[in-house]
Amino acid sequence: MAWYTCGPTTYAPAHMGHARTYVCLDIIRRVLTNSNSNNNNNNNDVLFVLNITDIDDKILQAAKEEEEQQQQQQQEQKSSSSQTNTTTTTTTTTKTTTTPISSTAPIQLARRFERDFWRDWDALHCLRPHVVTRVTEHVESHIVPFVRHLVEQQRMAYETDDGIYFDVRAYNDRMGTMTRYGKLAPPAVAQDIHLDNVNNNNNNTTTTTTNNASSNQSKKDPRDFVLWKKRKPDETIFWSSPWGNGRPGWHIECSAMIQAVQERFPHHRFWVHAGGVDLQFPHHTNEIAQSEAYLQTSDWIPHWVHTGHLHIDGMKMSKSLKNFVTIQEFLQQQQQQQHTEEEEEEQEDDDDTTTNEASTVWHNPADDFRLWCLGLSGSYRGPATFSQSRMAEAGTIRRKIVTFLLDGEAWIVNKHVLRTETSMSSTKKLWNDDEYDLFHTIQQGKCEALKALHNDLDGSTFLSELMGMVESGSSYLRKHQHHHDGPVEVMKHSLEEIRNLLRLVGFTPKTFHAGLPSQESVGAAAAGAVVSSTVQQTAVLDALVDFRSTVRKIALDVLRDSVDDNNQQQQQQVVKGMKSLLQLSDELRDKTLPTIGIQLLDSGSGGGSNSSKNNNNNNNHPDDDDDVVVKDTWKLCPPKPLSSPAKTTTNPTGAAAAATTTTTTMTSSGTSIPIPLEELFKVGQYENVFSKFTEDGIPTHNTDGTELSKRLLKKLLKKRDAHHHKKLLALQQQVDGDYRTDQKKGDEEEEGEGRRGNTK
Repeated sequence: MAWYTCGPTTYAPAHMGHARTYVCLDIIRRVLTNSNSNNNNNNNDVLFVLNITDIDDKILQAAKEEEEQQQQQQQEQKSSSSQTNTTTTTTTTTKTTTTPISSTAPIQLARRFERDFWRDWDALHCLRPHVVTRVTEHVESHIVPFVRHLVEQQRMAYETDDGIYFDVRAYNDRMGTMTRYGKLAPPAVAQDIHLDNVNNNNNNTTTTTTNNASSNQSKKDPRDFVLWKKRKPDETIFWSSPWGNGRPGWHIECSAMIQAVQERFPHHRFWVHAGGVDLQFPHHTNEIAQSEAYLQTSDWIPHWVHTGHLHIDGMKMSKSLKNFVTIQEFLQQQQQQQHTEEEEEEQEDDDDTTTNEASTVWHNPADDFRLWCLGLSGSYRGPATFSQSRMAEAGTIRRKIVTFLLDGEAWIVNKHVLRTETSMSSTKKLWNDDEYDLFHTIQQGKCEALKALHNDLDGSTFLSELMGMVESGSSYLRKHQHHHDGPVEVMKHSLEEIRNLLRLVGFTPKTFHAGLPSQESVGAAAAGAVVSSTVQQTAVLDALVDFRSTVRKIALDVLRDSVDDNNQQQQQQVVKGMKSLLQLSDELRDKTLPTIGIQLLDSGSGGGSNSSKNNNNNNNHPDDDDDVVVKDTWKLCPPKPLSSPAKTTTNPTGAAAAATTTTTTMTSSGTSIPIPLEELFKVGQYENVFSKFTEDGIPTHNTDGTELSKRLLKKLLKKRDAHHHKKLLALQQQVDGDYRTDQKKGDEEEEGEGRRGNTK
């Protein structure tokens, strides 16, 4: 089968209304192609054809305005440099504005905007077409012969003073009961009611009122539309024809180019014709009429797909209303928004952080927009409202998907960190209820998601099923957070199915490959070639974690073990050195790695990759009493700015004052230890400041019932993180104090025994 899409008229940048059409049609194309492949139609692949309208009234007008502007600027520069008198300048300027544009200017302008179109197309991750048809490359070879056939053979077109027009009444008479004019048109047009359709003359907004009247008077029927426009005196771009020099009308171009491709691909019948809803009438209506007249058929292309308008601030997004946002502006705004947020983080934290490649996993405006088009904008056939808040919602949902992919892969990688043959005895293969439940949930979700796509692209249901799969997988990870708990096969299967769905609807590899090395890397490694940076990064991270764990374990062991009791100075130096190592180890975990998007998870076993742990409390597996290697692990996370010392403010009040205050409690020994995180914002100076909290104890509302501002909530979260770090330090200090107390008691006991020995 073949699919034809009406592409852009390249006279201006594409806007987000075009982007929605491109992305929605791209998703439908991908689903259709996948369905065709699954049905074993290997000899009937989908041939995708896209046209480029590179000659049109709008292109001519844009080229004229651009060239006049350039001439005006050149003349002003010349006049300024030569300092001529005002009369001469005015006369010269008048001459330049009436100079006809060059014959190459419209084509050059069209090519420039065509390059921009393909840049936008690729940025949105749309599949390139198999065949691209430009109007200017088909005029003499296919468009003129097509018009001539309608005039001479079918006698359904006639000549006037200004061009060749399609004869709607003759079409209805000669086609008889086979077909009638007005398919896809409003009922009044199809019922021979004489309406003055201003769109019939190629939507020519640049034609004067006089020319419109003349054109309408020369037509036999108001519904007749132009097939060939005769050249006007001031036009510099034209082609020869049996009716004189001129250029094709709007509607005839697509019909002739489809016929040209059909002749080259006789085994690929055009089954689908697509475009924006504003092309439905008159453009597609007139396409059907002239093509059915040419082919003498009543069923030219059976399926027509139209995407709805995009609205902004309650109005249709369009160039005429000057309320459009170009695709490039959208992508740049999203990128700038990311940089602005990062700069605000840096200013508040007083630290310099740089954007790194890991952030592209979390920030991907093209994929966010695709997710919005698919599942948050309603049916592709209907209108949709564009706003930054809706894009932010799409970004939040996509990041949930990415987080699960990263966490799932980290869980699998950490389980397979057991690299030696002896460690394989600790891996689990037995499936229990959790594994079977997850597997069936994923399978059911996949089936329902695919069914939704095949139901006229029901993207809302598809996204709902996809997120259900993600939540089920995340729930399994939370329940089996230890890497030695549970077989890996069910998680591998879950990740694979979710990735397949993301790939199917056209998300970029930055999203569906999150957490994975590239396929090229895996293939190169298997062939013994140099491993790419992704695989190298994984190996470096593993080595770094192992190195830190080993250093940390050594430091802890030295602190716990006795040293030379007779050398107090040496003992103090060793303790000081080991504490420095532990501090560096913690800084690597808490400061360095998070800024580059890596979260290090201590095993809780005191560090060291060789520590073991007995787990006899899990009844899921019969061999849980075996020693299980417990290693420190890592996973990717959104890059975080470095934390800075708390700043003081002048006379803060209310919640703002509470956000700048430290809360601690005193132990019986006089040691200051922070209170539990869940109670941090409920007691002390925070008491009666907030009225509602999350399950984790994070405040959401003030005492008056109003929601906390984003800025205040951000400060409180930072305060909570700092408080958590202080709590850990306090606990460590308590451990160190207990260690010193025990060491001192041991020294005193040994000293007492020594004195008693001397007495004896």
